[in-house]
Amino acid sequence: MDETTQSYYDSFADMINEKYPQGYQVALIKNSNYSHMDLRQQNYQYLADLGELNHESFIADVGCGNGQFHNFLKNHPKYKNCNYVGVDCCNKQIENASKSTDSNSSSFFCIDMDEFFSNEPYFDTVYFLESIGYTTNIDTLIKSISTGLKIGGKVIIKNPIKVVNDEDLDIKYQEEFSSIEKEYGYGEKSIGMLPRKELIESKFTENGFEVEKIEVPDVDVMVYNTTFLTTDEFVSSHPAYIQHISQKVPQRYEPNKYYECMLFVFKKVSDIIEDTKQLPFVQQRYDQYTQDEPMDKVIQRSIQERGIDIMDPLTLEMYQSNPDAAAAAIKKKVIENPDKFLNKPD
Repeated sequence: MDETTQSYYDSFADMINEKYPQGYQVALIKNSNYSHMDLRQQNYQYLADLGELNHESFIADVGCGNGQFHNFLKNHPKYKNCNYVGVDCCNKQIENASKSTDSNSSSFFCIDMDEFFSNEPYFDTVYFLESIGYTTNIDTLIKSISTGLKIGGKVIIKNPIKVVNDEDLDIKYQEEFSSIEKEYGYGEKSIGMLPRKELIESKFTENGFEVEKIEVPDVDVMVYNTTFLTTDEFVSSHPAYIQHISQKVPQRYEPNKYYECMLFVFKKVSDIIEDTKQLPFVQQRYDQYTQDEPMDKVIQRSIQERGIDIMDPLTLEMYQSNPDAAAAAIKKKVIENPDKFLNKPD
């Protein structure tokens, strides 16, 4: 992830938390089945329904922000006992998110989304709620998050999206829109605030996923924009966005379509990598942890030969906070699977 993104959210984390305590999402999905709820709750309820969540679900929220979705889940009778992992690039966002609701079944990590991986498939559902555009390597991102997702598990993406039918017109649109992307902390190497529909779809289907659903939902952007327009700090730092929302810019670029929100639901159907060491950043982390962390001989040997568990964020947090518990868990895994972990690698 680009440093520009971290800088943006470091600067605005406290303001976001103050002005948008229920979420910094621009587009809120309207859900007529839950018309008794306010728009933010309708939005989150629809997303929970897409993931078919229940109290046993294990969820990863990538780009979790100030914990808005976490707060909804943990205050809902159907989801309050679910396991939740929130990931964000900004320490202050993670700090605010961890305070959103107390829960013993929630964890938060400040890491680059492109490097969020696991040695075990913990997750049933992975969410990207207006966050996937910040990735600087979507291929690595998909491979990384896939390591922690169960076969049959879902990835749900909610994001502004463009459908390009005229390349020349899109170039002109991007010339205007690039200033808005910079205001929101999108780096030059990111896939951008408005990634192409075909890019998202093709990259997932090339990496062990199938399309379950793609839709353009009915959304509201006025809740977000009203707060934005009445906050001096946001107005002064986002002049291009202010100009954009005061005009009907996308209409000037038809036949291209620039959607404020599109939903993707992908289902994992196969593992695209067999060993996490195939991920480009893992070997370096592997070398660091096996060198720096004191462990007894059997654990050391298992990690040296197979790279089990100690590198993924969930187990690493457990190891750092409770080394004895982590050591016992790894020993148990070795004892239960001696052929896998104690034999020499092929």
